[in-house]
Amino acid sequence: MQKNDLATELRNSLLRLTNINDCFLLYKKLLTYQNEMNSEMNIAPAFFQMVMYSLEHTYIIDLFKFYDRDRNSKGLRKAINLCEQHSALFPKERIIGKDIKTNKDKIVKINVIKDIREAREKLTNIEPVVDYLKGRRDSYYAHTDKNYIDDIPKLSSDYPLSYKQIADLIHLANNILNTLLQDLCGEVVAQRSTNYDDVTKLFSILKAHQNN
Repeated sequence: MQKNDLATELRNSLLRLTNINDCFLLYKKLLTYQNEMNSEMNIAPAFFQMVMYSLEHTYIIDLFKFYDRDRNSKGLRKAINLCEQHSALFPKERIIGKDIKTNKDKIVKINVIKDIREAREKLTNIEPVVDYLKGRRDSYYAHTDKNYIDDIPKLSSDYPLSYKQIADLIHLANNILNTLLQDLCGEVVAQRSTNYDDVTKLFSILKAHQNN
């Protein structure tokens, strides 16, 4: 594997993660609109119901893929292992600019092995939350468990998972992958798209339609 190949792997993973985060943030925004824009949503209730269903299932199922412990899964562990296997591709230092006072190069040291070790420690520490995510994915979102299909409160009770914890999982995955990409080639990828919430334009149209 060449440096560009590894960088592409990391970028593609980060772009997938950005899409997951966009789905998550949009889902939460639509939840608030159920109260704030209820009459507008009721213009096309079936549409919004399907959108929210799809968004929720997407971010739960796809986020778990990043934390799946299956060695064949294209998630965080595979990305970390790839970087470890090809650690020779990582530079030991990088020039990030000039010091204004001394006019000398500003140099940062890079220790990818240390960053890999810290990434694995973070994954270990967050495993209890991942277990709840896995439980929800396995019992409801990816499969139809008769114990939960008509009893969502039981699902929440057996596998408690807050929106903050989901946001933490997304942020941790972004942090790990961006750290590795930055070590490799000095780049980072944004955690969310700038237009993830352009649904507000749709609600402006619905409100105008309602007022006519």
